[in-house]
Amino acid sequence: MDSENKSPITYATVVEYSSKTNGTITDEKGFFELKIKNLEGSQIYLSSVGYKDTIISASAALKLGRIFLKPHVYDLGTFILESTSSDLIELGNSKAIIRQNNNYQASLGFYWGVYFKTGKKENGGVLERVNIHINKMGFPETPLLIRFFEFKGDFEFFRSQPKDLFKELSSEQIIMRNNKVGWNELDVSHLNITAPSSGLYILFTPVGDIEEYHYETISGLKFGSTIGIYSDNKDSKRIFPVLQDGDRVSVIKKSRAPTPAVSIIISTAN
Repeated sequence: MDSENKSPITYATVVEYSSKTNGTITDEKGFFELKIKNLEGSQIYLSSVGYKDTIISASAALKLGRIFLKPHVYDLGTFILESTSSDLIELGNSKAIIRQNNNYQASLGFYWGVYFKTGKKENGGVLERVNIHINKMGFPETPLLIRFFEFKGDFEFFRSQPKDLFKELSSEQIIMRNNKVGWNELDVSHLNITAPSSGLYILFTPVGDIEEYHYETISGLKFGSTIGIYSDNKDSKRIFPVLQDGDRVSVIKKSRAPTPAVSIIISTAN
């Protein structure tokens, strides 16, 4: 619940802090159910757009019955609108061939994303659209919460970094609904997100802990939908996979992992 107005917080992420896969999302009334084998000594990690990330012991959460998150004020930059012509630049390739047997799992409690290394041409440009290729595995119709970040610390490319060093670029919840197999386009031009010089981070979180959006893998883990992988990495030279594990965010080297099939369209003024 919101600590100030006591209203329920919908679609908040709730994860067992020591686990990579045990997580869920609050429903439309703010309720959640999370099964933890060893209650004593366990912690749960809670996050939601517009609120401060919170860690609380599982036993305390059970005893309280209600958990309050503190609103987080976003210091968004000032945008000046001018009448100028613009060019559209695509990082990635929304027409590229995709591997059908490989994917990244947009799972509960273990979130994948992408890092776009922006160059001089894109710096200061406005993010117009995000394109995501959803593969057949899992449930393509699972809604995805899309979150945008920039890194505010001392940059070290492939090092795991604390999540609190990442500034969220929009206080509005952006959910991609009615996903289908293949490329899905999301218009985010109304958010006025400027491409950061340090690069743009996008994380994907499946919304709603609903059984109909779950499936079971060979390892027994249940997920929502899956994001495709480019067949030819030449289409995505400046795109790197990102992993959020609890309160840490890591950019992964391409030598270790293939490139997620995600592209962005940036509008730059002439």
